[in-house]
Amino acid sequence: MMLNTFEDTALYAQPRSPIKVDGERYALPPDLITGLDFMRRFTNPKGEFIEGFVHAFGNRLDILTNSIAIDYEIGPCELPAIRFNPYTIRLLAAFGTPPTLLEIETTFGHSGNLFRWDDGQECFLDINCTGDCAPSARARLDLMERHSTSGGFTIDNATRTEMLRLHKRSARVGSTKDIYFSRDTAISRQSNDGKSWTSETVSRFPFEVERPMRFDRDAFLRVIRVADEIDFSTSPVSFRHANGRGLLIERTLGSDVPESEWSDD
Repeated sequence: MMLNTFEDTALYAQPRSPIKVDGERYALPPDLITGLDFMRRFTNPKGEFIEGFVHAFGNRLDILTNSIAIDYEIGPCELPAIRFNPYTIRLLAAFGTPPTLLEIETTFGHSGNLFRWDDGQECFLDINCTGDCAPSARARLDLMERHSTSGGFTIDNATRTEMLRLHKRSARVGSTKDIYFSRDTAISRQSNDGKSWTSETVSRFPFEVERPMRFDRDAFLRVIRVADEIDFSTSPVSFRHANGRGLLIERTLGSDVPESEWSDD
């Protein structure tokens, strides 16, 4: 039996012939892929169409879902309003080094994006766009500007670790959708059958919550993983991370609030 041997080659080889795109060119900041990779964890592919993408506009990346709005400031650039899905982000990250140039060709609502690297590598992404995305990008920016605050509770590593340890979703239990807050108390509940609550996790943290509040628990824990500050005095709740800001969108309190933990004593 003869075994074939193969030499190690780069993950992506330079194309046999140059990819031709006739469009606008944009220099890309070196932290674009880092920002996209950070942001993709907040996308919601199972939600509305817009929730499954990281959106780029100017020097910002942003995401808006039913639970979270978040942005990330990248280096100086003037990107038009375009969007990236998580699969595209993983593909670009696989090159190992960030692209330095993006050329966009748009014809009749169809956009082709050609990414170029300094070493000659190229990656063409055929992305279907529908109309002008800039107005919605400006609307998301306006939402962030109107509701973001500075200050609030500083989240140190000890608080972060303890919140994640106590309230993370367990694969061994059923429905654990929400997390509730009142004053300095956080409550999450577990269900073995997805119908009735079988246990509650109650913890105390000085978040200075001024009234009963309810959030999607997965969304809250994603925020806690990255937030440096969080302000529960606003609705939506405002938070800041190392490279930007965000909003944690409150859910309707409903009638199934864990009543025993919400007394005034």
